Amino acid sequence: AELTRLLLQRGADPNDEETPYHVAETRDNTVLKILLDSGKFNEQSMNTLLARKCDWHDEDGLRLMLKRGAKPDAINFWGSTALHQAARRDNRLSMIELLLDYGGDPALPDRHGESAMRIFAWRGREEALELCEKRGFPVNLSGVEALIAACARDKGDVIEALTASQPQLVSRLLEHGGTLLGQFAGVGNVAGVRNLLDMGVPVDALYREGDAYYGVGKNSTALHAAAWRACPRVVEELILRGAAVNARDAQGRTAIQLAVKACVDSYWTESRSPDSVRVLLEAGASAEGIKIPSRYEEVDELLRRARSTR
Repeated sequence: AELTRLLLQRGADPNDEETPYHVAETRDNTVLKILLDSGKFNEQSMNTLLARKCDWHDEDGLRLMLKRGAKPDAINFWGSTALHQAARRDNRLSMIELLLDYGGDPALPDRHGESAMRIFAWRGREEALELCEKRGFPVNLSGVEALIAACARDKGDVIEALTASQPQLVSRLLEHGGTLLGQFAGVGNVAGVRNLLDMGVPVDALYREGDAYYGVGKNSTALHAAAWRACPRVVEELILRGAAVNARDAQGRTAIQLAVKACVDSYWTESRSPDSVRVLLEAGASAEGIKIPSRYEEVDELLRRARSTR
């Protein structure tokens, strides 16, 4: 903090190309406050910082930036807004609500014509879509995206009406089935996953591109995504629907390996639970290659018990 003050006194420019990135890449906002107090950030730097706080899921930092005048609808040099970034990064609902509070528009297109509303639908964020509607932004999507949104929101009557009036939408949805199933699974949308499966998406459809931000590997299945992102209810649903429990992603990882890693070596260990590991073991998943101790005793006990009975 003192070094930052000294550098500012000597004329350092906080709008240097890398500064907004480095300042944002922490949830300790001490230095950020000093730089904001200097009044030297330009509009582009403010927009960059706001988007990067969405990357870091830093609600306090996001609130700080908004209170200091950052605009959730300002187009940054990536060609999108902070609300687009919040949608892409699956920010928790309270952060999305904060951006809406400060004037975010989920219908605003980015440079590719994509709205945050559309991203919410594709990623299965039913609660975000509901929030937008409550805030006066109707979910006015059309074509296959209307069907995707209906699946995400578990709107059975809308699904039935759309598939009856536009049956070609089903085949269009199935073209993206692996991606949609992986993304819905990764955010824990059990009802949405069930709807996609009922539409005909194969339970082991490949999420070919994966999600580099979250570390979901290429050629993952929805089971990999749900296990890695600590969504045990989705794990259970997928297994009930016949998911292959020992399938490997492009990095050679199984769902149970990812479930254990999610508990001990992820950014979301605070939401860890042994439930995914338990359900996978009960379904016949192999614990081969998983080291004990894992640093999570409840999981270790499940693994020991499984190995002693095989």
